[in-house]
Amino acid sequence: MVDLGTEVTPEDLPDLEKGFLKGLRTVAGSRLEQHEAFANEFHIGVDAVQTYTDAGERRKRWVRLLYKGSVQARLIAQAATVEEYDRLRLLFAPCVTTFMFGEIWT
Repeated sequence: MVDLGTEVTPEDLPDLEKGFLKGLRTVAGSRLEQHEAFANEFHIGVDAVQTYTDAGERRKRWVRLLYKGSVQARLIAQAATVEEYDRLRLLFAPCVTTFMFGEIWT
């Protein structure tokens, strides 16, 4: 987690999503399989599932950035291969989707 030093609001979501996706697209061999931006009572966020090339291997990951106030949390669920990611996807989901900011960050 990192304190950005500035409050993030739902109005920032289009810019956050644009920068997030632009950054992911710079990764070698990047292919975005899905992405979304969202705001709810708990946090503001952007996430994407991406395949990419690393050391000659095709890899897959789920990246989620969450914002609450001025704090950003980054969550990444990744596997060594696309097949391994697909096998572990059901285990990754609760870890990535149930994150909550604690009292210290609110």
